[in-house]
Amino acid sequence: GLELLEYLKQNGSELPFILITAEGSEALAVRAMRLGVRDYLIKPFNIDDFLNAIQRVLATPQAAVPVVSMSQRLEQLLQNSNAGILSTDLDNHILYLNQTFQDMFELTKSAVGRNLNDLISNPELLEVFDESGQPYLTREIDLNGEHTLSAIFSQMPGVGKLAVMQDITEYKKLDRTRTEFITAISHDLRSPLTTIMGYVELLERTGPLNEVQKKFTDHIIFSVRSITALLSDLLELSKVESGFMTALQPINMTIITRYALETHRSEIDARQQNLVTDIATDTSDVLGNPIRLKQMASNLLQNASKYTPPGGSIRVRVYEDDDFIIFQVEDTGIGIPVEDQARIWEKFYRTEEATAKFPGTGLGLAIVKSIVDAHAGRIWVESVPLQGTTFTVMLPIASDDENHQEDYE
Repeated sequence: GLELLEYLKQNGSELPFILITAEGSEALAVRAMRLGVRDYLIKPFNIDDFLNAIQRVLATPQAAVPVVSMSQRLEQLLQNSNAGILSTDLDNHILYLNQTFQDMFELTKSAVGRNLNDLISNPELLEVFDESGQPYLTREIDLNGEHTLSAIFSQMPGVGKLAVMQDITEYKKLDRTRTEFITAISHDLRSPLTTIMGYVELLERTGPLNEVQKKFTDHIIFSVRSITALLSDLLELSKVESGFMTALQPINMTIITRYALETHRSEIDARQQNLVTDIATDTSDVLGNPIRLKQMASNLLQNASKYTPPGGSIRVRVYEDDDFIIFQVEDTGIGIPVEDQARIWEKFYRTEEATAKFPGTGLGLAIVKSIVDAHAGRIWVESVPLQGTTFTVMLPIASDDENHQEDYE
């Protein structure tokens, strides 16, 4: 209790305290009074004594507590933040910068009022502040080759611009370590897996296998293929999450979708599923990585076919809506229970029915979500068990500057 009181006093609390204790010692009483305890009761005590003590405390005039204005509290909060904060007007004149931002870019408070372009030489930061027509941006900024900043920029028309930056250098190092570890493990495991598959195939060449032996070899082949698929998905997810994206370029989702459909048409036909397409031909481009976008579309198509029974239907739509391209895959499959829908994007998560009846790694939708996020898009699911599932992806349309960026490269 005294430790709590000491902590509160150090942090400016002026609340009155009454100490109740079964340990009645003079040393304790002295320490309590020095900490500002208003009254002191030793157990057992009469309830009337307790009420009287409360009345005495309430009747004692309290010391005036300094009034801290909301702006002062906000100033303290911003100055003590471990994120760098910079605010400018629409012409890039600095209105505010906290201590963390000053430390990051070696500035002082005297920078207030001056133009950002005259004080900062970092091209990535200046490029984002000079971009117009972008109300919200996220970027990673390299700081002198030693630190990486995760920066969020927002622009308020008629008001100004705001940047909030967090040092993620250690996280980037950990992410690189994780990627290197997954790559090394995957490489080291692929060799023995390939050897196992080779020996299994050789078994069949040495002579006919009996029914039990054939069953065992089938189990081996299934397990090896499952592990190989898991390693491949882990590598893909690691690449996407690590920002392993080749140069983005304007690309049409209609073309991407048709490529993905051709890839999976044979398996859809083999399962005698009815494929319906509603793909607009005059949609605008999105700024993206063609390989990753095809991977996203392929994963959703593959899932639709896998979880839809033979004879079921799959519908694929692509259309333009305002400033977005909508890509949608709808099926008449087993559906996803409501309680599982929020978790399907998690790594390795699978519903009970999917785990029991269908092979899989539980990484497919995690890869899809990471790809959509990397393209500044959104994805959501609508599903009814035993009726079907619809996945909808929204991708922002490339701006005119982005559509013409190849002309300048």
